[in-house]
Amino acid sequence: MSGGASRRWRFRPRLFPTAAALLLIALFCSLGVWQLQRAKEREAQRAAWLRSGEQAAVEIFADWDGDPAELSQRRVVVRGVYLPQRQLLIDNIVRDGRPGVEVLTPLRLTGSEREVLVDRGWVPMGPGREVHADWSAPTGSQRVSGRVWVPSGRRFEAGTSLRGGAQRPPLWLWADLQRYRELSGRELLPFVIRLDPELPGGYRRDWPPPRARSAMHIGYAIQWFAFALITALIWAWQSTREAEIDG
Repeated sequence: MSGGASRRWRFRPRLFPTAAALLLIALFCSLGVWQLQRAKEREAQRAAWLRSGEQAAVEIFADWDGDPAELSQRRVVVRGVYLPQRQLLIDNIVRDGRPGVEVLTPLRLTGSEREVLVDRGWVPMGPGREVHADWSAPTGSQRVSGRVWVPSGRRFEAGTSLRGGAQRPPLWLWADLQRYRELSGRELLPFVIRLDPELPGGYRRDWPPPRARSAMHIGYAIQWFAFALITALIWAWQSTREAEIDG
């Protein structure tokens, strides 16, 4: 009497599916870790903003050569002269559900050719995206104080010119400091100063605190880790084969 064949499951991973799965798992995990880091950065920014209200303003001189991250959200003081002929507008800044622009004006620091961009506030757009305001800036030597904002790095070209039309300064997508340096040929401090509300020469300046969006980033991280787990399970299922074993 011949013995019957039994069936068993065997784990037999193949080269290319395994390599693809490992790459995807590594990618998803790295994205998950990055989102966790972003959540930590968000919390740190908000904590720095809250602490800065209790700290004395730091005076920045023309020879400053520090780490801008250490000044993020801190209140600083600089002295210099506004250069409104090279100011620019940052597009699509929404306040109270209404689009508008923020006005960034260079300030030449006293005793130097170095400059820093000062965000003088928000101006609303009209229904046809037109923007009308008095674009002039205070003249003469100024004492400017405000919070430090460190814009994110370049994502794609923000603007192509520092020359505006007859009605307004040029409109940029965001504060691309490197692009500004290239177009102006000026040495620029690596941060923007958001002008204090009580100082003259600005627009709407009820600066909102950094949003606590750490929960959002943690949610994204969980999604990426879930994708990694799903990929691993699919790979394991595809690598398992049913085989006949002679009895």
